[in-house]
Amino acid sequence: MGGGNGAISRRRAQVGMRAERKPKREIPSGESPPAPFLPHPVRRGVVSLGGSGERRARLGLPGPIKGQPGCGGHQPAKMVLTDEDKARVRACWAPVSKNAELYGAETLSRLFAAHPATKTYFPHFDLSPGSSDLKTHGKKVIDAITEAVNNLDDVAGALSKFSDLHAHKLRVDPVNFKLLGHCLEVTIAAHNGGPLKPEVILSLDKCLDLIAKVLASRYR
Repeated sequence: MGGGNGAISRRRAQVGMRAERKPKREIPSGESPPAPFLPHPVRRGVVSLGGSGERRARLGLPGPIKGQPGCGGHQPAKMVLTDEDKARVRACWAPVSKNAELYGAETLSRLFAAHPATKTYFPHFDLSPGSSDLKTHGKKVIDAITEAVNNLDDVAGALSKFSDLHAHKLRVDPVNFKLLGHCLEVTIAAHNGGPLKPEVILSLDKCLDLIAKVLASRYR
């Protein structure tokens, strides 16, 4: 009997709780109903493209992409230049290789102006724009990249000695390779006589990014 009375009491309490609930708010005419709550993607980890396909489908997300983090341990996709990329890069690089001192010196000047910390690698250089030191070293940089552009099927082999020099002797922070690439793109655009085509920028960016990755690969 005691157990039955307890069940009845709980039932009455539940009925009383329902009776005390506030009535639903009426939505005024013309106002949209509130959107249903969805878990925040960052908290649920879906931004990393992980999780089950069923859960991703419920949240309206695409399926896992091969080569992205959180997708079954796949490694990031290797940077690959297409034949079209290679043709664009070679065409774009022709005037650069013919004027290595000019492009090299201007690129270094932009690098030092935008990222002053890079000057520390050249304590004995005259870093004023157009100096003989900038022209000499700038030509070396452009000539090295020209070697890579002439061997786009084996960039790692073309830059082997250059990579070893910077990684083991000069100990240049590898982040500077990408900074140099950005400044070089600006220099090329400045001498282009007009805006570079989007597809040319994309191909050039892929090439310089590949070169930066090759140079950084020797750092262990």
